[in-house]
Amino acid sequence: MQDRIKNVIPELHRSWFTLFSIWLLVAQLTACGGSSGSSTSTVPASITLSGKVGIPSDSDVDADMNGAIQQNNDPNDPQRINNPSTIGGYLSGHAGNYPSGNAFRQDFVDHFSVSLVQSQQITLSLFQADQQLNTTDLTLSLLNDNQESVAQANLNEFTSATLNVPADGLYTIQLSVSQQSDPLLYTLTLSQSLAQSQGLPENSTNISTAMQAMLQYDFVPGEVLVGFKSQQVFPDSTAQAKTVQAMIAQTQIEQNHSLELIDSIPGIAKRFSIPEQVMSRSFLLTKSSSETALIELERKLQTLTYIEALRQEQGLTFAEPNYIYRSAATTDDPRLKDQWNLSMLSTQAAWEVSTGQNVVVAVLDTGIDAGHEDLQANVLSSGYDFISSSASAGDGNGLDADPNDEGSSFHGSHVAGIIAAQADNAKGIAGIAYQASIMPLRVIGIQDTGNSSDIAQAILYAAGLGNNSGRQPAIPADIINMSFGGFARSETLKTALDRAQQEGLVLIAAAGNESSERAFYPAAFENVIGVGSIENNKDRSSFSNFGVNVQVVAPGGSGSGSANFDGFEDAVLSTINADNYQELAGTSMSAPHVSAVAALMKSLRTELTGAEFLAALSAGELTDIIDPELNDSQNFYGAGLINAAKAVNWAAGDNVIPTLLSIYPQQFGFTNNNTKADLLLSNPGSGTITISSLTASQSWIAISPKQVNAESGLGLYEVQVSLTQAPIAQGEVEVAYQINNGTQQTLNLPIFISRRNLTDSTVGVVFVSLFKEQDILNDQIEPFITVGGKLAEGFYDYCFNNVPAGRYLLAASTDNDGDQRAFDSGEANGTYPLVSRPAYIEITDQSLRNINFDMQYPTLLSSSSGLTASSAFRRSSDDTNLRNKLRAAFEEGIFFTDPTHKVDISSQSTCAN
Repeated sequence: MQDRIKNVIPELHRSWFTLFSIWLLVAQLTACGGSSGSSTSTVPASITLSGKVGIPSDSDVDADMNGAIQQNNDPNDPQRINNPSTIGGYLSGHAGNYPSGNAFRQDFVDHFSVSLVQSQQITLSLFQADQQLNTTDLTLSLLNDNQESVAQANLNEFTSATLNVPADGLYTIQLSVSQQSDPLLYTLTLSQSLAQSQGLPENSTNISTAMQAMLQYDFVPGEVLVGFKSQQVFPDSTAQAKTVQAMIAQTQIEQNHSLELIDSIPGIAKRFSIPEQVMSRSFLLTKSSSETALIELERKLQTLTYIEALRQEQGLTFAEPNYIYRSAATTDDPRLKDQWNLSMLSTQAAWEVSTGQNVVVAVLDTGIDAGHEDLQANVLSSGYDFISSSASAGDGNGLDADPNDEGSSFHGSHVAGIIAAQADNAKGIAGIAYQASIMPLRVIGIQDTGNSSDIAQAILYAAGLGNNSGRQPAIPADIINMSFGGFARSETLKTALDRAQQEGLVLIAAAGNESSERAFYPAAFENVIGVGSIENNKDRSSFSNFGVNVQVVAPGGSGSGSANFDGFEDAVLSTINADNYQELAGTSMSAPHVSAVAALMKSLRTELTGAEFLAALSAGELTDIIDPELNDSQNFYGAGLINAAKAVNWAAGDNVIPTLLSIYPQQFGFTNNNTKADLLLSNPGSGTITISSLTASQSWIAISPKQVNAESGLGLYEVQVSLTQAPIAQGEVEVAYQINNGTQQTLNLPIFISRRNLTDSTVGVVFVSLFKEQDILNDQIEPFITVGGKLAEGFYDYCFNNVPAGRYLLAASTDNDGDQRAFDSGEANGTYPLVSRPAYIEITDQSLRNINFDMQYPTLLSSSSGLTASSAFRRSSDDTNLRNKLRAAFEEGIFFTDPTHKVDISSQSTCAN
């Protein structure tokens, strides 16, 4: 099957401001339409094409779409929805006819009932049902249980709006339009939105392949990092002559290219600004240079063109952009103040021996609120702000000795709290290494980005090496935590990290949140311990990168697809600013767990180096295997889950932890259809523990052994709750045990169950279509055949019978506005294999089954970009005729079914054999 599929669409960008246009254009490429009657050869009736179209588990649909009985107009009888949810809907202030002649009806208001949590965001995106119907006047309101509006947004154009939830509670979301509003489609999202990175515009024909590859990364326009051969150390007898020769060559290069020195990274590279006369040239063919985003792209192209020329010089070891790395946190929703992550790592047991005394952890991040009640005792005064750009720094200057966080995410304070928030002070939380010291080094600015030059300087500073601050810390760091990263490989950054590793530092970095095995730096560097994320049930977090990026995993929270948004163990709680606390999720949160465990070890084993830590990690001395039977071919978990108690015992060279009962989890939350969870009882100490009994307080709680030692009762149990217990209930499990045959003790583990607003995943009626390659080439952008998808357990089954031989595009779409057009801008849609990279499927003489792909609602519409669908493609193909046809199809719109020949979705979805 693999070798039958060939891409036919040029690679698409990932620019956030063109993402929606990309979706629209690809949608028209695969739009559904009436039968073209263009089939040629046929094959036996037994030849079929079948599979499943998947939808996100949180998908839902407005109960009164166009043509349906109105079911959610009454605020006293709203449609109940899940949290999180992504809902597709329809509204119109009046009835009438589309330009095509199809009728639309009035639907002036929708109501949805849902339980929400404080600071959660509700995002609404509006889409025109028809390009000629362009009037909208919509109000989005959040109503409390007294039907009072507590938050509101008004939209009079087809764009997006966001509301913040003021407090936990049960709410009604109301969407209403005025009488003059034309029919529209909307996407209502109760989940975390993700930013998209910039990409390359279509008309950049003068960019080399290497430059196109670099342009996908973020970097500082107008800057270049250069490594000169004069910075190398020549070991032979001609060292002095070679050094002088190289220095002369360096001076000549600087003069020839008008390089303007900004600063130096001692022994590694120099940072230069590119002459303004170079940056003022025009490289793009576009006439839309007034767009801010396009101006930024043009400056990046100018930078890359300059670097490409500079690389031709013989006196360089490298020339590269000043890459930007981003914070790896994925959510900022507040949660229940509960540190489930500590018990997962057996942290309390490790505290019996070590709390991180006399260890310095450098936190390279956004800075820190050093006055926080839970941080101030453990923050060193030797911190530094290495952000060289005053605009990015946000504090009115460049480098300075004040690493205070000037941004809004307070990411650095959150990371620092996981490592070393103060304990035993009757406030907030406890860090894993709560007596370690934090060296705050600010490298991530107010936009939550930082560049490789500034980061390299901070790494050198942390290691006590020369840097551009002109100073060195009195006590260098023992460990460096880097909760940021990017896909660009920087030699500048690698060299700085290698220097720090040679000084003995333990280097730890977040593996990244793109759910990718693509190398993510600095985590993927050889001397850096990359940390992946797991959820509270020890499954891989859906966002976590894997593969080469992951040497070990630690708690990082749930992805949007599995987060319950119920205030219970979805993310990691830590410090932020102004004595506040917050839960965040991401590999940014996973990395400081490992840094903190390294601090516990270093406190006991002062000679511990990064190389020794990595060797012990690789040998399995510091971790627990996530699943002994798991064939981890994709390296989701690396060496496994970091175990603080096990790591401390290894560092001490013996089992030094006293006998105590370690329990994970220490509380349970069951929401929606989740009814089972594991309970692990263990003894990291050297004595004996005997479990006397496990007793449930309620009849709807059941406990059964899974992998339990028959003598001690320690091991893995399963806790299960009954689905019939609804909607909200509480209970507990009592654990009775003895230590070293002493007096019986008990612990109570609370259980919370919620069964609110259960709904099945759906996007409404789905049409699946095949498009013949020859039809597209002949200007017939319409489907060859369309069938209906049958919804079953979150998938739409489809089947095409009697498919003639040929090459086809395969796509799916809804028609929620009832205009008999698929791939309208607000419809749920998908193409095989991906919506961003559709490919032809070749039908020969064999049936093709399990041809599966996904579809989903569009979101993040913005009318401010000023871009059309024609700018969505990068010009990496010469087939301009196809491009023009697709552009015309977008502008005119396409019927997915002839009004006189409707699709029979009940009969055409079933395979003949």
